[in-house]
Amino acid sequence: DAASEYKMWFDGADMRGDVAVGLATSEDGISWSPSPANPVLTTLPRSWEEGGGEHAPFVIKEDGVYKMWYEAGGFHRMLGYATSADGIHWSKYAGNPVLQAGPEGYDQDHAAHGAVLNDGGTYKLWYHAIGDQGAIIAYATSPDGVNWSKQGPALLPQAGTWEENGLWRPSVLKLGATYWMWYAGASDQQHPAIGVVTSTDGITWNRLSTEPTFSMPEPIGDPHVIHEDETFKMWYNVWPDDGTAEIAYAESPDGINWTPSPSNPVLTPGAPGQWGEPVVTFEHSS
Repeated sequence: DAASEYKMWFDGADMRGDVAVGLATSEDGISWSPSPANPVLTTLPRSWEEGGGEHAPFVIKEDGVYKMWYEAGGFHRMLGYATSADGIHWSKYAGNPVLQAGPEGYDQDHAAHGAVLNDGGTYKLWYHAIGDQGAIIAYATSPDGVNWSKQGPALLPQAGTWEENGLWRPSVLKLGATYWMWYAGASDQQHPAIGVVTSTDGITWNRLSTEPTFSMPEPIGDPHVIHEDETFKMWYNVWPDDGTAEIAYAESPDGINWTPSPSNPVLTPGAPGQWGEPVVTFEHSS
């Protein structure tokens, strides 16, 4: 957001397992203060949103307006859209969902969480799709962030590698003429880790390695990356052995070689009985 403040919107769940979106702020990206208004976005009852767990918000700020694309739904997870003047009080778009699952085969089960760029007046969305090709990253474009045209699969798992079981949670930046994407993947031999690919058009992606760009002894995933002061900064999920989930932080000079913060984790579940326990939920279907 402003240079003096970072804002993070994150998934949280109460003791009943009801998932909602929370907000936290930080001066340095490491020490975070959850908003006293949490949760700031909850499931709309008796609607298309019911039945799902992960909301996976993605937020950008344009002309003083916060714009959020969030995942909801049960049997078929889809994307909704909401706007806010302050990042706390959100108005959901009346025409939600703005991206529906199917009828295309590659996202017939889920057209879910993604990353959005406003690239020269065209909104570009890379999203987690599940259908007849498994868990992949698909691509869509829009003139306004609301009316989306699907462009097809963008990145598929590589057979016989660390990510062959599926891909999810892309994070995309455009630096100069190059698109960068960080994403989560896993296989039977590799617990969830983070990969990186680059592209000149946002459609055809080139892997920089056949191995994860960032892995830890414990499962990690759901990266969100920014580029600031010549440094790549990533916030990502960690799933410890106790079954909860935490958010951690890492930095990189090149987007490839990552150093976790010694302060990790930077955001942890709230006290039992409070909303935010656990902070995030793992997407088991991926």
